[in-house]
Amino acid sequence: MGDFSFLKNSCILNSVIFDQPSSAGKQEAHTSDPLLESMVSSSCNYHTTIDYCDNIMPSLSSNSCFNVFCLNVRGIRDKWDTLKSYLWSDNSCPFDVIGLTETWLSDSDNFTAYDMHGYIAIHVPRMVTKCSGGISLFIKSNIEFCRRFDLESLFTSVVSNSRTVYSLVIDLKSQVACDTVCLFYKPPPFPTHLFCDLLDQLSGVGAFSKKRICVLGDFNCNMLNVGSNDECDHLFDVFSSSGPLPSIFFPSRVDPSRNSATLIDNIFTSHSPNLKFSSGLVFTDLSDHFPIYLSLSVPKTEITVDEKGESSFRTFTDREISNLIHSLQSNDWSSVFEANDADCETRLFLCRMGTLLDKHFPLRKRPRNFTPKCPWMSRGLINATHMKASLFKAACKSKTQEDLLKYKHYKNVLTSSVRLANKLYFSRRINECKGNLRKVWTVINEALSRKKLKQSSPYFYRKADGSVVDKKSLASAFNSYFTTLPSVLIPPRVE
Repeated sequence: MGDFSFLKNSCILNSVIFDQPSSAGKQEAHTSDPLLESMVSSSCNYHTTIDYCDNIMPSLSSNSCFNVFCLNVRGIRDKWDTLKSYLWSDNSCPFDVIGLTETWLSDSDNFTAYDMHGYIAIHVPRMVTKCSGGISLFIKSNIEFCRRFDLESLFTSVVSNSRTVYSLVIDLKSQVACDTVCLFYKPPPFPTHLFCDLLDQLSGVGAFSKKRICVLGDFNCNMLNVGSNDECDHLFDVFSSSGPLPSIFFPSRVDPSRNSATLIDNIFTSHSPNLKFSSGLVFTDLSDHFPIYLSLSVPKTEITVDEKGESSFRTFTDREISNLIHSLQSNDWSSVFEANDADCETRLFLCRMGTLLDKHFPLRKRPRNFTPKCPWMSRGLINATHMKASLFKAACKSKTQEDLLKYKHYKNVLTSSVRLANKLYFSRRINECKGNLRKVWTVINEALSRKKLKQSSPYFYRKADGSVVDKKSLASAFNSYFTTLPSVLIPPRVE
């Protein structure tokens, strides 16, 4: 196991939390493991909200890296709009995967209200207990993935102290910097040694071996105690023996009222000496946990995004299809068949077909509809949000009751102002729609975050011997099921 004792150096810790890491701090952060040295030398800093919005977000948007975001949100319902403003910048979100823990969503919640444009959302509601829990994972819609229910069941099937580990595991099919992404939330009462045993089982089925893996979440195990605590040592050993190593090295939860700082949120990822990454924490009071992010430098080879945010499409009409058929019949294909090489014939054919397709069905551009920021957040309110973050930082740094009360008073006033701005914004929208009941209800549904439920029919039917996927067999299977259902539900009469 590598030496992580340098994370506990209080001088380095204070300089990193409240200012920026000094050169002296980086010199003291020495470890004998060369791989860990390369990790520590990578960029992992705290960022203020102003620095994050003005510098970090544009930098992540402009690069071709694989970007991951993670936050213990401590209740998503009241923070959804504010959270989206942290994730979106200039009508775009730079993160490929977004993991949220402790969403506190239950089965009775409308999950569609927490969908994000351009992302596929997976929500796991609270289980076993209503005290905490719930996780959500957002994957960019242009990334193909497969959810691993078999691996998730390793964790959800185990209950201890009336708690269970929340897990989401996906395999990415697109050629990106990561093959597998895992999101975990381990409640504090759940034993760490049992969680480590489950991780051992996960690595035993080949989930970690020979794969580029990214494990993110809230593990409720203070990694600053590695080297002095058996549970933390065990957790670190399980990850390091399988390949993933931590990318966050500084406290992710700071409580100024209790004068405590712990590193319980992290993003573990497979490392190699030539792999470069940057990671960081955002100093904000959105939750009592700081948001963390990771940007891997491996370029995304198959994911292409138009810089202007436009998508391409072709329009197929009956008239143009008839014109294409006429062009195919009247075209001279002799040059294609006279070629002596099969590869050459194929290239000529594809080139000729591409020319005809572009002629009759030209590519057209249409802009994407991005999710806008909260329109009621004026420039003054945004500046006030930055001021609130500065007061929070000052309260954490001074650790005095006076600064803490000043921060809480400013936060309460700002919260009231934002709610008032929200109310005035939708009141004005409703007044503008007077006389048009349809538009009025559209504004009301927008204010209540209501969305239309997409009605979709099942695309497979699972039988005892497998899954039926073709439509003809699917219809036959449903007919057979419902025609035999009465005989199953109603027992035969006994004379």
